[in-house]
Amino acid sequence: MAHQLNYIHYMICEKRNLPWLTAIVVRAGGLPSPEAWAATWDFTGRSIPFMQTWRWALQAVHGYPGWLELAVPDLDDIADAA
Repeated sequence: MAHQLNYIHYMICEKRNLPWLTAIVVRAGGLPSPEAWAATWDFTGRSIPFMQTWRWALQAVHGYPGWLELAVPDLDDIADAA
């Protein structure tokens, strides 16, 4: 699933200036995979614990004010095109 999450992060979230949607993806135990959040550093180059980064990203997703302004395609139009 790492490839799909990377695609969502880089090709959707970053290109549209959206928060990290991949933060809402968790393992069966309810926590994110440490590998997905391990390579995170602050501006000084110091490593940040992955749980701290994940919590920040999760708060950013839930608190993003632009969700209601995003254009969502009409599901009927999608079904008709198929």
